[in-house]
Amino acid sequence: MKNQLLPFWVLIVVSSSAVGQTDGDILFAPDVLHQIRIESDQPNFFDRLIGVWDNGVSDIPYLSAGVRIDGQLVDSVGVRIKGGISAFDPKRPLKLDFNAFVPGQSYDGVKKLNLQNANFDLSLQREAIVYQMMRLAGVKAPRSGFAEVYVNDVLQGVYIMVEQVDKNFLRNYFASDEGVLYKNKTCVVEVDAGENTLFYYQQMLDVVNGTPNAMLPEVLDTVLATDALLRYFFMEVFVNAVDNPIQVDCNYYLYHEPNSDLVYWIPWDFNLALYPGANYPLLFNNGQNALFNKILQNPVYENRYLDLACQLLNGPFNANYLLTQVDKNANLIRAAAQNDPYYSLDTNAFDQQANNMKSLISARINALQADLTTSGVSCSQGGSGLNYHDVVINEFVASADSLGGNSDPAGGFPDWVELHNNTSETVSLQGYFLSNDADFLKHWAFPDTAEISPGGYLIIWADRDVDEEGLHADFKLDKDGGAIYLVQENFTLLDSVVYGMQFTNQASARLPNGTGDFQLNPPTLGLNNQSLQAVSGTLNELQIQVYPNPSIESVNVIFNGGASTDWRLAVYNALGQCVFRQAQQQQFLQIDLQNWAPGIYLMEANQGHQRYLQRLQVMR
Repeated sequence: MKNQLLPFWVLIVVSSSAVGQTDGDILFAPDVLHQIRIESDQPNFFDRLIGVWDNGVSDIPYLSAGVRIDGQLVDSVGVRIKGGISAFDPKRPLKLDFNAFVPGQSYDGVKKLNLQNANFDLSLQREAIVYQMMRLAGVKAPRSGFAEVYVNDVLQGVYIMVEQVDKNFLRNYFASDEGVLYKNKTCVVEVDAGENTLFYYQQMLDVVNGTPNAMLPEVLDTVLATDALLRYFFMEVFVNAVDNPIQVDCNYYLYHEPNSDLVYWIPWDFNLALYPGANYPLLFNNGQNALFNKILQNPVYENRYLDLACQLLNGPFNANYLLTQVDKNANLIRAAAQNDPYYSLDTNAFDQQANNMKSLISARINALQADLTTSGVSCSQGGSGLNYHDVVINEFVASADSLGGNSDPAGGFPDWVELHNNTSETVSLQGYFLSNDADFLKHWAFPDTAEISPGGYLIIWADRDVDEEGLHADFKLDKDGGAIYLVQENFTLLDSVVYGMQFTNQASARLPNGTGDFQLNPPTLGLNNQSLQAVSGTLNELQIQVYPNPSIESVNVIFNGGASTDWRLAVYNALGQCVFRQAQQQQFLQIDLQNWAPGIYLMEANQGHQRYLQRLQVMR
């Protein structure tokens, strides 16, 4: 199987806003320079904002104003100055809270928006490119964008928009938004949202500080999302994050996700990232954070970390993509930078700043690759060796209930996605991701043990129940329309589908199976998509009756055909497994269903060349 690597920027042929998947898709569109106008009838409104901030209160109050984004007015929005050192800059950083005075109010589904002033950053894009890189690496990080900001028709300049880490963010990227969110913006960890407890943070620290090194993976993996942490750690090293946990143990969020019962690290505040004087080595362990210092001292984590570094540096973190993204950002804001009243460089000097950033990124790639060589690591090139459509998204149901009969191992009836292996070899899905978001293709990672047999099927339940038996993605499908993507670490695209409105318990399936276009079809979970086309009613070449159907405790099967009563009956579950088989010499058969899981089954009877097919629904 020959590898086919498609460039990252080629993969998204339909914009995420076109399929309406995620709150904020319009606001954080990567190719739009927005115009944000803050409007107030209050005299000297901006001076009042500064005065409120200068009072030095810990909880800075919002002032109410209208906010017009690209011409669309939102009334009674909370506005305040934000930040630490950056807030002393003449170009003040701002926070907008659409929800502050009108409960439930939002813009494009976003309730809070940060407007970073890009202080100490003559490229005007440092934070934006770092967040873009974080997400490219598979870190659940805020989105970013650009806007020209006015206050009462006075231009304040070009700002970097950064998504707020809040309930909306948690809902978009995690299995549940009901956990505890911690923040550390002043080098002290405190509760930001959820239950008022430091238990989960302290539990993580106790494991780090109290577990012998040899036992660390066995214990730490039960309280911390360690694979996600290693991605985060690699990115902190890559971008020389001098004002973050790797160096000073500040500026980050932590989230205890309750379904998995694991803690995740969420990045924050990169106005001092891509700092040319840091040059952190790949195996950095000399900072202020105990976890970062200890985790790579364990060989299990070190090997996982180095393997991840290989995959990223030889895949999405190649110079071609990253440097192109710097140019795209520069092209988007170049003209606006010349109008920024607080920006002092002309166009040529602005472009030189972008070139300096590209040189730094190239230097970081080369330095970390050299560190891999020094560590004795020889990275394999490319992806997993799979071609486009070797494995396909074969069928999916974006709205399901008990009447559909396809239950997960826990007895629920969630949405699901079926993958099909079109090859004659067993395929490992280690290093692959499933996503419903074009802006974040590494949403849910397959476990290392996931594989599909030759010509086989694999079911992923799209229900966020990541703690349950089976494969459960940390997102759901949208009945009103959306998309599904299957990609590898280096963004090799195996398959994708963009779909419109779906119907409850009705599947969209490839016909012919594994190769055709998507068509509405009765669900054939774990089976060839053609196998039940004739069974949506009944194929009754034999004279057989089945009743009651649907059934709860038992089902009766009566054979009424001819003098010979020699016939064979088999029943298959939705995964294609035979759950009942019997050679029959009687006209009447009763099957006890009390120990059968609820769901849809396929009954198949044969006599000679004649065949009977019937869907059987077992209910509880």
